[in-house]
Amino acid sequence: MVVFNGTAIIQLILAAIPGGIAYGIAYLAGGNADNWAMGFLLGFWFVIDALWRIGNVFPDEEDPESGGILNLIMPGGGGHLFFLPGWLIAIGVAVIKIRAGLA
Repeated sequence: MVVFNGTAIIQLILAAIPGGIAYGIAYLAGGNADNWAMGFLLGFWFVIDALWRIGNVFPDEEDPESGGILNLIMPGGGGHLFFLPGWLIAIGVAVIKIRAGLA
C-alpha cells in the first residue's frame, strides 16, 4: 500500500514534466529513454522536495512556532510516500537504478 499526501502528488507532477521532456529527447536521439526519464524525474523530485522543505524550516509570520528543523522530515514539511520524505526516496531509487546498471 502506498501512503502519500497531496504535496507528494504535486511534487511528482512537477518533476514528471522534465522527466517527460528528457524521455522524448532521448527517444528521438535513440538513447535509453527510460533511464533518462527516471534520472530527470528523480533529480527534479529531489530538488523540488528539498526546496519545499527548506522553505518550511523558516516560520510563518502569523505563526512563529510553525517552522523548525523537523520540517525537513515531517509529513507537513513536504511530500511523503511510504511515510518517507520525497528526497530520501529519490536518493534511494537513484542508487538502486545505478547499482542495477553497473551489475
